[in-house]
Amino acid sequence: MNEDKKTARIAGIWYLLLAIGAGFSWMLTGNIYVSTNAALTAENIVRYGHQYIIAILLSIVGQIAFILLVLTLHQLFKQVH
Repeated sequence: MNEDKKTARIAGIWYLLLAIGAGFSWMLTGNIYVSTNAALTAENIVRYGHQYIIAILLSIVGQIAFILLVLTLHQLFKQVH
């Protein structure tokens, strides 16, 4: 029983990292992308390059957290079938 609580808490941590990574990534790229103008989007990427790189890294962190969350939830619910 104690092991299940530990696994559930780890899953909660992965959920939190997923939400933080994806949320901040979307927030940082919100003012970079211009859906109707590709040239302006490219100009914004050059202008805000550091912000764009941070958004990409946060997105990668969110995706890794998602994969680890799936593995943790599988471990948690393996007993249920």
